[in-house]
Amino acid sequence: MEVEESYDVKRIDGLEFGIVTDENDANSEVLLLSQEDIGSLKIEAIRQKDCAKGLKEQIISEMLEDMVSFMESNPDDKLFIFARDI
Repeated sequence: MEVEESYDVKRIDGLEFGIVTDENDANSEVLLLSQEDIGSLKIEAIRQKDCAKGLKEQIISEMLEDMVSFMESNPDDKLFIFARDI
């Protein structure tokens, strides 16, 4: 993923993130999570699964469950970066 020159740039541990203020300008989504976020992520995955009415919501629920599973299987890692094109 490339950071557009016109966006504000946030640098975290050598990684560059383009920050947009308008959702329509976004071309990717990046989540920075830690082991401390697993509990909240589990709750959100359950909430998404319980209220999923369509395929998109089901896919999001499964994606969150996969993220939790990955984080739990790597307990020694302190920071997780998940990114996707939107």
